[in-house]
Amino acid sequence: MSRQRKTAAVLRLLRVEDLELVSRSPGVAAATLTNGRDAEELENDRLNEKIANLEANHPLAHRRLKP
Repeated sequence: MSRQRKTAAVLRLLRVEDLELVSRSPGVAAATLTNGRDAEELENDRLNEKIANLEANHPLAHRRLKP
């Protein structure tokens, strides 16, 4: 299975599509897709944490520009 097809399947899972339905489409085991989804969610959590840390340490984080 190509990386592109795996990515597409994991994205479908992240949009809360049914695991069994998604796993039948590309013909890959549900456990493989679940592992990919979990890895993607972990990466998203790490990125969100990094963003929060950067924003908290930014000296102008509390200021907002007026429209």
